[in-house]
Amino acid sequence: MLVANGGIGLKETLEALTPTLGGPEVVHKLEVYTPPWPIIPKVQKKNDKKIAKAAKSFYNSLKTRKPHPSPSLYNLIRFKFLKTASKDCKKYLPADYKFYKDKKNYYYDTKISVLKNAVASLLTKIAFFMMRDIGPAKKK
Repeated sequence: MLVANGGIGLKETLEALTPTLGGPEVVHKLEVYTPPWPIIPKVQKKNDKKIAKAAKSFYNSLKTRKPHPSPSLYNLIRFKFLKTASKDCKKYLPADYKFYKDKKNYYYDTKISVLKNAVASLLTKIAFFMMRDIGPAKKK
């Protein structure tokens, strides 16, 4: 994940965005200071070093081709919630529906324990029950 800004809140922005990825494994987090004015060579060199390190990390992750990790319970619930919402609201969320419709158990093929899958399914159903009054209005 890459965050580039004028320098204020780089780390905070990176941390806030990480959970929004929804599925992919974060291989490396990269913060790059990019103000709207020219930066001194020392800062540019520091940015270049960070970028090279992140690129190497990303390349190595592609090279090793380890099996995808099993998602955390939070990420699995999030996936199930978004997949269900996109199906239930496909009229309003057509791009989301198109993205999720062919996904099976998660964003990518991975092993998910029966217990984790059952807990995630149950908690997703509870969440939808609790939110039943805030979905699209049904025509009478």
